[in-house]
Amino acid sequence: MLQAGAPLQKLHLDECLLQDGDEVLAAALAELPPLEHLCIDGCKVVDHGGYVREFHCATGMFEQLTQLTYLELGGVRLHPWKDMWDYTDAGEEPPGPDNPQKPNLQALTCLVDLRLSSSGGDSVSAEMLSGLSKLTRLELLGFEDFDACVLADKTLLHHLRLPYMRCHQHEGDAGTGALLSQLQPLQQLTYLCLRASLHVYKDGDPPVAAFSALTASSNLQHLDIGYCSMSKGAWQHILPSGSQLAQLRSLNICSPVGSWEDSLKRCPSGSEGSRLVSCCPGLRSLNICGLRPSAELLAALKGLSGLHVSTEYAKY
Repeated sequence: MLQAGAPLQKLHLDECLLQDGDEVLAAALAELPPLEHLCIDGCKVVDHGGYVREFHCATGMFEQLTQLTYLELGGVRLHPWKDMWDYTDAGEEPPGPDNPQKPNLQALTCLVDLRLSSSGGDSVSAEMLSGLSKLTRLELLGFEDFDACVLADKTLLHHLRLPYMRCHQHEGDAGTGALLSQLQPLQQLTYLCLRASLHVYKDGDPPVAAFSALTASSNLQHLDIGYCSMSKGAWQHILPSGSQLAQLRSLNICSPVGSWEDSLKRCPSGSEGSRLVSCCPGLRSLNICGLRPSAELLAALKGLSGLHVSTEYAKY
């Protein structure tokens, strides 16, 4: 069907049941070299045994799609999967820590917009997205873990969404410091969502100054760091004196209700509240659900006449 008619440039497969498997779709896509926009969202596959399962990215699926500028994969498994006996029959080693199976997204060097949503159990390695230096938008949802080095050489990013991610460094180190260091060069960001992806287990690790990376881009319009944990004093670096985030319109710092000490770390207070107002004069939306804002912060926020303060938990 895909090979009939005029050459396609844009293809959406939404909640389709693919009767002939992942490999057949991969072969059909290989016949569409002009394809520039591809979305596969919520699709299921009938496997060789007649069972319906989630869509998997077949090996070699993207090698011929070098003209793609937009790729969206929703509710899929990025890693090809076979039953264990299929590997045994073929004389192949099953996937595991020493034999990871990865899609060849590196071939898509023209991509500017990449949105991936895993159905569960996948991880994102630096190698998987290496070479995609033209990306201006990157969204990774539902992954088990994430290598912070994925962001290396992605300096053109305007939109970055990495919610609920367990981040690590390629050497296996704790990921919050690594993630913050990779954010620092991203000076073009207008949208940054790291909801529940920053975790600090001990003050000073990472160094408190590293949190300045969250506002390294003066172009920020939306910042979501809800459910994140930060070191005490981080707000002095997120909103340094004399800085200006004139375009910031939305800030989410909501948090599950915790101890008073945790609340003080997560919420600007005292002079930090005044700095928030002077640094972000265009702020229109502030979510502080679960926090205990100080009287000084609430008084300072009165200086933003167009501000809407939300105490509702943010949706995913």
